[in-house]
Amino acid sequence: MLFSPQQVAAYIRSGWQALLTFAGTSVTGVLYANLNWTEAATLAAIPVLITLGWRGVAEGTFDAYRNAKGEVRPSDVGAYDAPLAKK
Repeated sequence: MLFSPQQVAAYIRSGWQALLTFAGTSVTGVLYANLNWTEAATLAAIPVLITLGWRGVAEGTFDAYRNAKGEVRPSDVGAYDAPLAKK
């Protein structure tokens, strides 16, 4: 199950979070650490990759796995009242 609804929701969430993290870290690096834009973008790539990997891939896969087992919690990404029916 590569693209379950939980994984898609987690990828979208992590994408927006990564975009805002990249912008904030880059601007902070330029304004306060006197970095040029290339150095700031390189610095910002580290938290962006962590955000995409943890929030997008790990959380989405974990929540999709719990949904398939019927152990849905309200805190899960894309939580439903009942587990999705298997096709």
